[in-house]
Amino acid sequence: MDYVSERYGPRDSGYDLDHCLRPLLRAAPTKEYLAGIKAPVLILSGEGEKYFSVKSAEEWRDALLEVGVDADLRIVFLAPTLLCYMQTTIANRFLLQFIGTRVKL
Repeated sequence: MDYVSERYGPRDSGYDLDHCLRPLLRAAPTKEYLAGIKAPVLILSGEGEKYFSVKSAEEWRDALLEVGVDADLRIVFLAPTLLCYMQTTIANRFLLQFIGTRVKL
């Protein structure tokens, strides 16, 4: 057992794939829950995504738009699986562009 586990007990790791994907594997949120989202939502999907298809990302975008949430979907062609973890520079470029179109300074 490593020092951190001995001192603080068992924990989930942010680098553990099961831990990272756990929130996405739960039941879909209700329309009421989605309608409570007040911030704009950017959904990034890699064209070659192995875990969550572009179709799934489109369904999330459509569900958010249906209840009035400002949602945008960007499909990154030739992007690897888990884009935000594997290619943070690409994800950050899309995020900065998204923020720039929604924040008024």
